[in-house]
Amino acid sequence: MSEECKFEVRWKDKIFLLPLVNKDKINNIICELDYVFKRSVVERPEYDGLISKIAERAIVMAAYLDNAAVGYCAFYMNDFANSTAYISLIAVKEAYQNMHVGTALIQYIKQIAVVNDIKQIRLEVDKDNENAIRFYMRRHFTKERQASEVSDYMVCLL
Repeated sequence: MSEECKFEVRWKDKIFLLPLVNKDKINNIICELDYVFKRSVVERPEYDGLISKIAERAIVMAAYLDNAAVGYCAFYMNDFANSTAYISLIAVKEAYQNMHVGTALIQYIKQIAVVNDIKQIRLEVDKDNENAIRFYMRRHFTKERQASEVSDYMVCLL
């Protein structure tokens, strides 16, 4: 690939973020990192519909470190009526957690949101996922309200 055709986002000169647009590649990375979720994503009854929706409508960014995919996020930036972006999934391989990969993904979403006049980012997190809640709170997300018996909505105002 020539340098003028290359698309990448660098973060701290180590982490590269690249978009995934192929449904199979999106499915592969979600399956590969499914182990980091307390509740499996791929074993959910609605997974087939979820992966189709993500492939058709979401923005999916893969994070690469040392030429290996180490994380990803799938998010939606199409609710302009409410000026809201939604993070559907975000995962980082355990061996690469605490290496700013998740931060790079969140920062990228925030940058895209600001450029597109999005005022807030929402996500849903399991109530018992203390590590994820702590991670989001450090990045200025706050609990908004209960989503279900097992999860809460969090929001970050931009």
